[in-house]
Amino acid sequence: MDNNNNNNNNNNSNNNRDIYKLYKSVFNNKYLSNLIFNYIYEFNEQIYYSGNQYLDDCCNFVRYHQANFQWCVNKSKRLLFYKIKRNEKFDEIPIGSFKTFLGFLSELSKEESSIILNQFLSTNQSILEPIAKDLFYISIELVNFNLLKFVFENYYKESPTSTSTSTSTSTLTLTSTSLQPTSNIRIDDDIFDKSLSSGDLNIIRYIYYEIGIKVKYGTKAFYNALNSSNRCQVIRFLLDEIHFIPPSSYTGNFENYFDNLVRLDHQLFKRLYNDFNIPLLQFKALQSLYFYNKSYFFQCEERITKKSQQSQIDFIMNVFFVMSVSHRTNVEEKIISSLLLKKVSHLIEYNENRNIQIPFKHILKTKEIIKENQTSIKTNSIYNNINSTSTTNNNNNSSSTISDNKNNNTNNKWYNNILSNINSFFRNDINNNNNNIENEEDYIFNDKEFVKIVYKDFDLIREIKRVYFFDWLSKNRNSNNEIEILIFQFVSEYNEYHMLNYPIGDGYGLIRVACFFADCKLLKMNKDHSAIIQTQVFFNYEKVDIQSQLEFLKTAISYTDFKDLKLISHIINPLNNQFIIEKHADQLADIIFSIEKRFSAIALIGNRELFKYYFKNFKSLFIWDGVDICKGIINSFGNGNNNNNNNNNNNNNNNNNNNNNNNNNNIEEDDFQFLQYIFDNGIGNIKDDSLLSVCINRSVAEYMVNNFSLKFQPKCFINFRHLSLWRSNYLMFYFFDNIDLKNPEFISILSENTIMNLGYKTSKYLYSKLKENNVDSINYTLMEKKIFNLSHIIEKGSNLIVIKKILQDFENCIDPIEKSKFNLTIIPNYLTLLENKISKHDQYKDFIKDKIDNNIIKITN
Repeated sequence: MDNNNNNNNNNNSNNNRDIYKLYKSVFNNKYLSNLIFNYIYEFNEQIYYSGNQYLDDCCNFVRYHQANFQWCVNKSKRLLFYKIKRNEKFDEIPIGSFKTFLGFLSELSKEESSIILNQFLSTNQSILEPIAKDLFYISIELVNFNLLKFVFENYYKESPTSTSTSTSTSTLTLTSTSLQPTSNIRIDDDIFDKSLSSGDLNIIRYIYYEIGIKVKYGTKAFYNALNSSNRCQVIRFLLDEIHFIPPSSYTGNFENYFDNLVRLDHQLFKRLYNDFNIPLLQFKALQSLYFYNKSYFFQCEERITKKSQQSQIDFIMNVFFVMSVSHRTNVEEKIISSLLLKKVSHLIEYNENRNIQIPFKHILKTKEIIKENQTSIKTNSIYNNINSTSTTNNNNNSSSTISDNKNNNTNNKWYNNILSNINSFFRNDINNNNNNIENEEDYIFNDKEFVKIVYKDFDLIREIKRVYFFDWLSKNRNSNNEIEILIFQFVSEYNEYHMLNYPIGDGYGLIRVACFFADCKLLKMNKDHSAIIQTQVFFNYEKVDIQSQLEFLKTAISYTDFKDLKLISHIINPLNNQFIIEKHADQLADIIFSIEKRFSAIALIGNRELFKYYFKNFKSLFIWDGVDICKGIINSFGNGNNNNNNNNNNNNNNNNNNNNNNNNNNIEEDDFQFLQYIFDNGIGNIKDDSLLSVCINRSVAEYMVNNFSLKFQPKCFINFRHLSLWRSNYLMFYFFDNIDLKNPEFISILSENTIMNLGYKTSKYLYSKLKENNVDSINYTLMEKKIFNLSHIIEKGSNLIVIKKILQDFENCIDPIEKSKFNLTIIPNYLTLLENKISKHDQYKDFIKDKIDNNIIKITN
């Protein structure tokens, strides 16, 4: 017996040693140690108060078998996938949670997503039956062909009483797969029309061929196809596979219709116009074209793909085509647009076969301009479209049709606004002999009105941009900054500064592009030296070498009103790996010396090593005594903005943090050292008590109070009351502990509303501190009626954790006098609000229900 006990003790001892070894191996691994800490930190953040916002998810954990489908979707995606892979069956699957689940699958690879979905569907087939119809429509909405196929094959079949119509081969109903059918639910007969917006040809073909539902409303079907992100393939399917005839009139939202129409590829666009007389309108594109291309050509230049380039070319060609054939454009506009379209077509042809370089004037022959489709003149008029009667009465049921006068007036107004923008387009640049042209034969062509094609080092995108920017947009006398930005970008990108032969304007667009590319030559063309570099997007460090960056800074100082140091801050940012203090700090100092005025050293706080280097070696460069310097430094602590040069190599220095500093909410030892350096050198007026008011973390405030002998001012309360208790490390409590609560200025700040809006925990702490310090100028009775009043807490919309806290405080209160201050009586309306809250949070149901049942929470009328 003793031997057995000894053996057991030895085994336990060995097990403890093994556990200790495992524990030690985990926490000796800095990566795992930080991972565990971050998880616990986030968890603690949930269970503590966060300013005025309290979290409902406190301790919201359940046992494995209690983790149902909805809980897993909301709380643990990994657990959800684990249960599915184990073929576990769920008791209930809410439709909203299922849609979220499909969203999770979209984040996986196509193969893995298909495997998990098929496992889930096969395991839970009977549970999904009540929501089969919803699943059917969700499969189309979220473009999931596997789900669509599963739902139809398992829950749907042809109704014995199905009928045929001219637009649908059969009517389908949903029947239960069990022995005793429980429901018959119809599939909408316009489901094929709706499916076209999905853009998934597998779904579209399945509904058309396998389910057998055809086009119901032609206008709606065509509109949905155009709305699809896969519009070209969908429309080709309609035309080529099922021989669909697009509507020759349109009575719906013409803006959206035309916007999507001109985004078709050019050959398909021409086919629709030439073969089917689709309705066109001239100039929605004029308003959107430069914004569309700006987003591609300017902001996302590095993400351009061959496919997106082709879509841009097609878009431009379609717009020129519309202007060429629309009866709403006059003759000269038709001619110019037609010539420009021909010019772009030539560029594309030359790009494929570069044997012949044709002089520009031989390319553009007015006799070969595109002719308007005469048979579509009437149907292409939006006025006729608006007032026309739909060819089928069924179209009135479509969500995309308009029939009321209010909408008609809206479309008329929209169209008139567009026409008003056309009048000055091109006309000022056309030969005076072309005024009042009535037909193309009267047009006198002058090839000097158009820019020449540059065949040398031919670049198709460059030359199409040249046509678009200089033959078209630059001739618009109503041009604005957005158009100028596109032109400046072209000039900078292709080094064609000679193209800028017209007034530049106020310099905004030029400076914006110059900053984006660090283009000194472009910036030197700026004639408006009062322009300021301030809010522009600056160049990418990886695309501009450091010498070009510094040269651009010199140019900016000379050619703009250099009042802001954001450009300098951008260059010295630790993320700029090219800027090395040992190599470039002195060179930068020489450039800054050329500026006539001195600036605050706040521009340097993002690079602490450079800050110290300049303070030691180039002190006269900057102003060092401004309080703004310290405010900028202090405010950056805890915000993730405390960069330093050690980040240059993007190392994970977080692993070097020790647990002693973890409570400082991302405040590192380097932060305190830098703060001490500021204090020791008398920089930034750091001895000013008002600096405490900009603190956002208790650790920083505590360091400044203890080491710099600073004192809180009453006005600090105004800033601190908006901070999260948890994220600020309970800075407000530290403030209450260190302020003179009897100070008349502080008392005057404490209004009734101010105290009541602090939140339960903060206001309760303040109440206790005021009483502890015998502050007699406070109405404690009023405070008690608000702080300890359950009705007041519910009325404020406080979360359940607050309600739970006040109930716990009541139960834990021993002193009868203190306990009498609590008022837990509520009216029936508040009881309803409370019940609605707990219905969504199981962890609170039993606790609060128990307080109601035991009459701790009292209900009164």
